[in-house]
Parts: sequence; C-alpha cells; structure tokens
Amino acid sequence: MIPAKDPAGPWSEAIWLPFEGIDPSLYWEGGKAYIVNNRAPNQPSRYDGLRAIWVQEYDWRAGRMVGPSTQIVNGGVDLATKPVWIEGPHLLRHDEYTI
Repeated sequence: MIPAKDPAGPWSEAIWLPFEGIDPSLYWEGGKAYIVNNRAPNQPSRYDGLRAIWVQEYDWRAGRMVGPSTQIVNGGVDLATKPVWIEGPHLLRHDEYTI
C-alpha cells in the first residue's frame, strides 16, 4: 500500500501488508476497507491452477490488516470443469447487493 493525501502525490513510503497471494484490490463499505485477493484455497488443491478469492479487513488509518481472512470463492461455480487461475478479484456495491 502506498498512501497519499492527494492522488497526484506526494506519496509515502510503501507499507508492506502481511497477506499471501496476488492481485489485491480495495473494497470499501460502511466506513471500513477490505483487501480482496487471489491465493491458494484453504484445503489441498484438487488440481493444478485451482485458486480461491479471499477477503480481509484493512485498517487504512493504521495501515494494517485486521482479523482473519475469509475465503469467499473456491475455484469458481463448477469445479468439475476445473477452472484455473481465477484472478483480478474486485467487489462492488450495487443497491443492496455486493457483487
């Protein structure tokens, strides 16, 4: 994370966050921030390329992760089709739904 008061800068030094995986994305809801990212599932992989999407609260004021991470997607809709490398997760709020 590299915070700044203005998107044009100046930027602070990088804050390295202690989470596994790739493709972190910020999600904001109700005054809280969350990191959504891709990493290995919480059980042994059934096949090569199986990945999961995880979410964890991020205290943006303190620059640290809060509480446990939660796996919200494991591989995709139909694991029988062996989907691989789900990447680039983003959560968005639309009316009463988070998509």
